[in-house]
Amino acid sequence: MHKTVISSSVAAAAVLLSVMTAPAAFAQDDAPSCDEAKGLVVKLEGQVADKAAKERVDEKATLDAAKTALDQAKAAVTAAEKRVADAEASLKDGQTPDEVAELNNAKIALDQAKAVRDAAKKDVEKAETALAEDSNALLGLRTKLKIAIEGRDKVCDAPAAPPTTTPAPTTEPTPADQNGDELDCGDISDAEAQSILNSDRSDPNRFDADGDGIACEVEVVDDGNSASSGGVVAPSGGVATGVGPA
Repeated sequence: MHKTVISSSVAAAAVLLSVMTAPAAFAQDDAPSCDEAKGLVVKLEGQVADKAAKERVDEKATLDAAKTALDQAKAAVTAAEKRVADAEASLKDGQTPDEVAELNNAKIALDQAKAVRDAAKKDVEKAETALAEDSNALLGLRTKLKIAIEGRDKVCDAPAAPPTTTPAPTTEPTPADQNGDELDCGDISDAEAQSILNSDRSDPNRFDADGDGIACEVEVVDDGNSASSGGVVAPSGGVATGVGPA
C-alpha cells in the first residue's frame, strides 16, 4: 500500500486546523445534550477502532510483500556474485573475448541486483514505519475523538440547571391592612369583612369570634325586657327603624 509519510506533528496540526475551521460540533447556539455528546464519542471510537484495524491489516500485508521482495533481491545478488566469481575463475585458464564479455556482463548484473536489493530494503523500512505510525486519516479521526471527549466531559459534568419554579400567586392587600395591622369591624363595612373572612378562613382579623362563619356579628344580651329569654345576634352595622314610638 502506497502511503505518504509526514511527521506526526505536522499531520496533527493540519488536522486540527481543518477541525477548527469546520462547523463546530458543539456550537454554543446548538449545544448537544449529555446523551448526544456520549453518542458522538461512541461513534468516533468505533470509527477509530475500525480504521486502525483495517490500516494494520493493509500495512502488515505491505510489509510482508516488501520483505518477500527483499529476500528475492538478496537471492539475486547472491546469484550475481556467484556468476562474477565463476567468470573470474574462467579467466585464469585463458582470456577469450567471450569470457571477458561474460565477466563484464556478470558484474553489470551484480550491480543491478544490488540496486534492486537496496531499493527493497528501503521499501521494507517504509512499510515498518507506516505500520508503527498512524496514517493522516487516522490522525484526523483521533483528533476529532479527542475534541468530542472534551465536549462530552464539559456537557455531562456541568451542574444541572435549577428547576424553574412558578412563584405562588399573591393577593393584593386591601388598603386597610397594607401596613400589616389587623382590621377591626369598625374600619370596614360588614360586606367587606364577610368577603375577607370568606377569602381567609383562618380569620387573622378575628372577625368571626364564635366560628359560625358570619363576620362582625354583635351579640345582644337579654336584659329581661325582651320577648325571648335568649340572646339575640345582630349585625354590627346600623339597622332600619320606624319613624318613632306609636
